[in-house]
Amino acid sequence: MQPPSPPPGTAPVPVAATASIATSLVTVTFDQALAPGGLVAGNWTGTANFTLGFQDLIPLGAVTAAGSAVTWTSQTVGPGIAPDRVSYAAGPPDVVGLVGGVPATPFVDFPLTVIP
Repeated sequence: MQPPSPPPGTAPVPVAATASIATSLVTVTFDQALAPGGLVAGNWTGTANFTLGFQDLIPLGAVTAAGSAVTWTSQTVGPGIAPDRVSYAAGPPDVVGLVGGVPATPFVDFPLTVIP
């Protein structure tokens, strides 16, 4: 289900972020529908504490916007301790609202929920 679209001219804002232990899938959900398509993988970073260590949330392949979510599969690195977070650099800005075409503002250390 799509969230209600804000008025034209409003930038997309993240409202939730998850990382799945089982699939290594990272999902960042925004407050509005996004222009669909491939995004710049280098714009996304983060970390998540999993049972056996942490996972680096740098995209391993394609990053895609569909509906109100951005998703990618992340790569696993060794044990360690890091906060559950995700960041978007927006260089170039490519997360764009479907209504109004306004790009999302970069964000750092948005809270991330780790799911089994």
